Amino acid sequence: SHRIIGAHFSPGLQYFGQSLSGGKDLTMDGLMDLAVGAQGHLLLLRAQPVLRLEATMEFSPKKVARSVFACQEQVLKNKDAGEVRVCLRVRKNTKDRLREGDIQSTVTYDLALDPVRSRIRAFFDETKNNTRRRTQVFGLMQKCETLKLILPDCVDDSVSPII
Repeated sequence: SHRIIGAHFSPGLQYFGQSLSGGKDLTMDGLMDLAVGAQGHLLLLRAQPVLRLEATMEFSPKKVARSVFACQEQVLKNKDAGEVRVCLRVRKNTKDRLREGDIQSTVTYDLALDPVRSRIRAFFDETKNNTRRRTQVFGLMQKCETLKLILPDCVDDSVSPII
């Protein structure tokens, strides 16, 4: 919660907060703003991002060896295609007195391999599917996890990326 005092804007402001309107992005910056009414005045209080979420992904190896996906007479299914390391970090955008233990975020994210293709060229070993949803709770820190990628069988397109 946040308490806003009308006298901080103008010492003679009367009936500050008599009317409120929120839940709309009036400044077109992607954040919800708050319009606050006072006698003879309207104040637009712009929202500011408090936290920033950063995501990184690193693949190992950077490229899958042709021998992994090349078709031969004897096709081995479910070949190891490598790993992806996914990292999420939450950072503060504000200068305040909040510390690491004061902030907790719940982040849900989806990963998809070849999301627009009907035939799956790779899947996550953990889910045995080309999609994966994860919800994590953490503070102002970075959390990483490594996921194993599998090629189910012969790949018809070995040029375009799978993510």
